[in-house]
Amino acid sequence: MAAKSREFSFKELSSRSNLIDYPEDDEDEDTAKAPRRNPFDFGDTNTPALDFSFGADSKFVSNTEVNEFFKASRPIAITDDDEPLGAAWGGAQYSLKAEEPKAQVQSARLRSGSSNQATAQSSPGKVYSWANPTATKPKVLTSASKPTSYATKTVPPPPKPTQHPTKSVPASSVRSNTGSPAAALQTVSASIDDVIKQTPQISVHEYQLLQKEAGQLRRDLQAARQSRMKAPPVAESIKRIIRGEPYSLELYKSLKEKVELLDVAVKMHDGNAIIAVILFLKKTVKSSIFLNEVSKRPKAVAHLSKYLKDHYDFDELARLYRITGNHEEAALLKLNQIMKLEDAKDRLTGLRVCLRDDLQPFPQLADLSSTSQDYATLLEMQIPLEAADVKAEMERRNMSMTTHPRQASVTLCPVITTLYYCCLYHYQDSAAQKSSPMWIKSTFKLSDKQVEWTALTSRAKMHSWKDIDDILTGKDQSERNKLKVYWRQGWFGSSRCRSLIGFENVVNVLHRNKAPENVLSKYSRLIDDHSRRISLATKCKCYDVAIETIVAQKDRQSLVQYRQNLPDNAPQHQTIMSYLRNSQIRWKN
Repeated sequence: MAAKSREFSFKELSSRSNLIDYPEDDEDEDTAKAPRRNPFDFGDTNTPALDFSFGADSKFVSNTEVNEFFKASRPIAITDDDEPLGAAWGGAQYSLKAEEPKAQVQSARLRSGSSNQATAQSSPGKVYSWANPTATKPKVLTSASKPTSYATKTVPPPPKPTQHPTKSVPASSVRSNTGSPAAALQTVSASIDDVIKQTPQISVHEYQLLQKEAGQLRRDLQAARQSRMKAPPVAESIKRIIRGEPYSLELYKSLKEKVELLDVAVKMHDGNAIIAVILFLKKTVKSSIFLNEVSKRPKAVAHLSKYLKDHYDFDELARLYRITGNHEEAALLKLNQIMKLEDAKDRLTGLRVCLRDDLQPFPQLADLSSTSQDYATLLEMQIPLEAADVKAEMERRNMSMTTHPRQASVTLCPVITTLYYCCLYHYQDSAAQKSSPMWIKSTFKLSDKQVEWTALTSRAKMHSWKDIDDILTGKDQSERNKLKVYWRQGWFGSSRCRSLIGFENVVNVLHRNKAPENVLSKYSRLIDDHSRRISLATKCKCYDVAIETIVAQKDRQSLVQYRQNLPDNAPQHQTIMSYLRNSQIRWKN
């Protein structure tokens, strides 16, 4: 037989002194069975006090019976109370009003404020509970009812609350009285969805105002888009560049506007604006038109030249120089790039191209062209000379290279260094050979002083004292050696040498290269200044030359003082004593 569940209210449970189990529908069950007492009934006013004394007939409730009681009492619904719960705590504003069905709610965009107010005022005193309002009250147990057992009773779960449609609230009342969901709940009886989502409804009048405002915003946006596509005045764009504000030059499409931009930038004397406009022109117009327009404005050319130089765009810079007629700067720029090449053959090739394209076509660059041509000739001489000397050094055919090995390559060296190299290793070559010092002197038009100094230094390094004597006296006048200096004929046909660099420098060079004393003494005596002669002679330890100079000046005191400065074991002490004892010398002091 199907079981019929029974429900009990809290009041019934608390007022009854005995829990009586009723049979579900069994009328034949024994009714004389004694009911059990409720062990959890702590006394209603109408219930006699319980006696907790344990007598002989006392019966105890098992844990199973307690658990069954809890299972039966938990699903009791709140709506089954016999008495109403009363007003909401905190006031009527916390109560939830009755809500109308959704079918009767008009759209927020179409209903007026008066309809909203009327809807909000409908059913003012009607309060709904969370349970279903149509649910029937359970039957109240009476003493005449038949008891049954809890073990066989099934209590259904409480009914779920019925969700009612959301009630609309005027937006004006919510907007004026609420600033938060809690304030909205205290002010008006709004639905929970409106409070949580904060989406109050608006009236038709407010909706029309919002429509007008949205239309004005659309028109403003359209006007802004049209103004953005329209190029502002040229002066305004240049001022924005100068002030560092956002700008766009792409709006200027015609060549006239772009040239006007350049003119205004040059007129305002701002380098950043000039460079910005120049780069814009370079990107948007042909190269020929760009260079033609820039070349007409010297200030723009100066700024563009500096910009290209800083960014190492030398080809474009040389092209700009040529278009503007500054051929000398273009040639110097090209030569500067050629001189940075490390390979001698590449440098020679670049020089020939530069001579053909940038130097020889312009007569005003004759001096620069001549210098560049001489350097090309020097490279043409150095490249085969280096190859031949490398081979000769490996085969040991040049004795100078054996005693004094080469320290570096001769290629890419200046002409004076090349002359020094040839005086070291090719001093005996004939003048017709390109490795001869005389060929270098005649080809590059070197002065006698340059040749003397270079040849003297190189031959002193090789300890070729005979060659130095030939250079300074000019005795060897053969075709093989013409490295002579000015010399004059002395008395009785003797040749007297004269140096263009001064014998003081000659003695210093010889002393630096450890020349013997006789060679130093020979050229020390040719120094014209007596004080410098004595000083250098003492420095080179040519004491005889210094003593002879002092005696020639007839300065006895200086001679005595010089004797005191001589080393103790110097043989010149006897020479000085002989001069001091000579009665034929007329001393000044």
